[in-house]
Amino acid sequence: PVNNWTTWMDFSTDFWGYTQALFRSTSLMLNVGYGYHPPVTTTDTWLAIVSMLFGGFVNACLLGCVCGYFSLSKDGSMQVYNQMTDMVTEWMRNKQIDPLLANRAKSYFLHHYPRHKAFRDEEVMSMLSAALQADVKSELYMNFLWEEVDALKGAKEPVLRSLCLYVEECYHVPGDIVMAKGDIAQRMYIITSGELALYNAHGKWLTC
Repeated sequence: PVNNWTTWMDFSTDFWGYTQALFRSTSLMLNVGYGYHPPVTTTDTWLAIVSMLFGGFVNACLLGCVCGYFSLSKDGSMQVYNQMTDMVTEWMRNKQIDPLLANRAKSYFLHHYPRHKAFRDEEVMSMLSAALQADVKSELYMNFLWEEVDALKGAKEPVLRSLCLYVEECYHVPGDIVMAKGDIAQRMYIITSGELALYNAHGKWLTC
């Protein structure tokens, strides 16, 4: 076009032309006005470009922080997670627990709640009727018991439904002793992910 800014501006070099193109596109993209007197020299133009980009970055960070704060304030599960982690951290600091053990506790929360959303399953289930509890647990665990546990693949649905009532999820971090020699077995474990190592009384690795 005849009245385009690229035709009436004096582009003595290609670098100056690209600089002006970048300056104007940046100002339009970030909606930053340059007033009646835009930068004239190459140095001033690049300083203006860097300033606009930095200002846009800071503005985006501030807006993201504000939005994140309001979203967290409305997310009850994240509030529960933060309360639980803060309580455990303060308790271990007050009791002067070994730092290595405290780090294992942090790893447990990160593994148990990878999305930083915590739910108290017992409290939620206690709010439901007995029939609803049975239906919810069947929905959560019946397919798993039938498909993943070889000993239960031939079991009928009423049997699996009854077993689902006693299923509880548990999480362990590396270094946890799930059961030691001489312990009284109070539950049966079904490994869904990870590995479980077996050691003898002398600490020798046997299998996993």
